[in-house]
Amino acid sequence: MPDILHLLNGDSTRLLLEASGLEGDHCVWPDVMSDGPTLPEVGSEAYWDIRKGYMTQAFDISEAQYLEKAQGEFRKLEGFRNYAEVVLWFEYDLFCQINLLTIMHWFKNQEH
Repeated sequence: MPDILHLLNGDSTRLLLEASGLEGDHCVWPDVMSDGPTLPEVGSEAYWDIRKGYMTQAFDISEAQYLEKAQGEFRKLEGFRNYAEVVLWFEYDLFCQINLLTIMHWFKNQEH
């Protein structure tokens, strides 16, 4: 079993983590939860539909680009049980705190 999954707040943190040589796999939280509509069923088909609608309108990204990146990173997170430890890398700003709340809500709803 791999030791650590680092769940990161963004790609800039991913670059720093990779450069640091810190061991473990990484996953970047794939969304901006402080903006736009969402649903409590994080990761559901309805969730992806509502988020891709917002993200493609708010940012210069196609539906395919958004879904490929966001769902790809989310699939890594769904494999969290394959790790001995999950480390969350989030800061105190609104962007990070809303994303962290979303992640904690998602973890709470996973079967133990």
